Amino acid sequence: MASPVVAGAVCLLASTVPEPQRWAVLNPASMKQALIEGAERLPNLNLYEQGAGKLNLHRSMAILKVSEWDGGRGKGEGSRVQPAPQHGHPQGE
Repeated sequence: MASPVVAGAVCLLASTVPEPQRWAVLNPASMKQALIEGAERLPNLNLYEQGAGKLNLHRSMAILKVSEWDGGRGKGEGSRVQPAPQHGHPQGE
């Protein structure tokens, strides 16, 4: 059941990036990193029981915003997410 929930979370998270910058900012790796870094670790569970933890879309959005929209200058919470390469719209712009 986790896959449909995460797919919906990815769509919501992608919608927070302004449309003119969306394809330059988002790629599978940057989205995955934002979700993992934004996740909250659950107490008393090990890595094999919880994975990265519980989704926290507010934190994931802040990580994407800080690392991508400001050009990686890191104003706020830090992140290791790197900007996506500029290849244009994937559907042939």
